[in-house]
Formats: sequence, C-alpha cells, structure tokens
Amino acid sequence: MEDEALKAVCLYIKDRFEEEPTGHDYEHMKRVVHMAAYIGQRENANVFLCELAAWLHDSLDPKVTQHPEQEYLRLTNLLHAHGITKDDQQAVWSIVDRVSYRKGKVPLSLEGKVVQDADRLDALGAIGIARTFAFGGNRGQLLHKEKNGIVEEGTSIYHFYEKILKLPNRLNTQTAKTIAVKREQHIQTFLASFLEEWDGRDYLDK
Repeated sequence: MEDEALKAVCLYIKDRFEEEPTGHDYEHMKRVVHMAAYIGQRENANVFLCELAAWLHDSLDPKVTQHPEQEYLRLTNLLHAHGITKDDQQAVWSIVDRVSYRKGKVPLSLEGKVVQDADRLDALGAIGIARTFAFGGNRGQLLHKEKNGIVEEGTSIYHFYEKILKLPNRLNTQTAKTIAVKREQHIQTFLASFLEEWDGRDYLDK
C-alpha cells in the first residue's frame, strides 16, 4: 500500500510540476525525496512519512501553486484513495506546513526535521547555485548590484547572503550537517570567483 501511494503521488507531482521554471520543479522534489529517505534511514525516522511529505513539501506553496486550497483538496482525496490514514495525513501536512524557511517554523516531528533538512540541502551546493539563478531569472531579478562595495538587496547574489549561507547553521540532523559542509564550500568558492570576476580582479591584478 505504501509503495502504491508513493507511486501515485510521484506521478501526480510529475504531471503538475515537471515544467515548473523556478527551481521548485519535479526534479527538485525528487531529489528532496531521495535525500529525505537517506537522512531518515540514518536518523531512525519513519522513512515512508519522510518520502511522502518530501513529495508534497512544495505542493501548496504560493510560489508555484495559484490555488493552494484546491490543490490541498485534490491531494487529500488522492491520499485517501490510496489508504493513507487520517493520522498519517495529518502528520504529513504538519510537515509540509513547517518545512519552509520563509515561515520560520520549527518541525514538530523527527520526520519533519528530516524533510526540512533535505529541502535545505537542495538549496546548497552546485544545484543550489543553479536553482538560485533559475528562481531569480524567473522573478526578473538582476544578477548582482553593489553600492559603495555593499551587495544590494533584491538580486540573485544577495539571496546567497540573505538566506542560502544561513542554511547550514539551521539544519536539524547530524546527517544533514555532515552533507552540508561540502555543499557550503561550493557556494563560498563560487561567490569568491563571481565577485572577483565581476570586479575584474581575476585579470587586473595580474
């Protein structure tokens, strides 16, 4: 039953979000599912609930869903049709409600902490860099802007300082913290290279 439910939700999410251009697409959700399963196994969480919530974690987000209430009803019916109990549904929707960085909520369960960590890890590393610029481009943001040597708000580069680089210190599990070390290094290296090239210091100082 659990495998069939996961398969049905996966197909629904793929149909809805495969062409989503903001970096919150089906492939992002699939990566979060795989990461949540990996972390969940190592942290002794309920892996089924981790995977199910990971598939759904962005499904009601206004960034990618115009009518969250309608989406919630469709998904609730889908879960019910595949035998997901009300208790498990409630647990999953609690995770979904608290996964967002923007809301600033703390997950209530270990499974919630796992899914939140998996989502945040996908904002780090090389893929996190690509997703940042995909989102910024979709929202019409400038790449970068400075005033008196200070990075200005509202650009893709500013987003790294505003949010992304804060994520490693806001992870819940030791497994996620270990994975984050290398991914954070990728971002720090990228930003140093970007700013060096932006200012021409990669050739002007030669």
